[in-house]
Amino acid sequence: MDNPEMELTFNAECVKLTFKWKKKTGLYSQGENLYLGTILVASYSWNSARSTQGKDDSTRYVGNIRLPSLKDDVGKQVYASNPDEIKPKIEQAVERWFVEALRENHKEVKLNGRRS
Repeated sequence: MDNPEMELTFNAECVKLTFKWKKKTGLYSQGENLYLGTILVASYSWNSARSTQGKDDSTRYVGNIRLPSLKDDVGKQVYASNPDEIKPKIEQAVERWFVEALRENHKEVKLNGRRS
């Protein structure tokens, strides 16, 4: 998904958040950054710290969630074998962060019509 949209409903008000993936542009950079407007919320890149001796391809790419106080079963990093697999994992972690952040002050929060 190139520009994922998240629709949050709380206290009967709907908020639509649109995220955009942008390629990293540094000299030795690879991967992409996920922005909410102009705010960087997450990114992924080749996992250069992984062991090359193992045959486990599930850690080829590492995603970093850049949101404060993320207490989640996913944590601040997610891993996958390719970009198409890691992007949804990152998007789900960001979605959960927004749902939890809004739930703090609102009793009922719905994400894309689903109660969360």
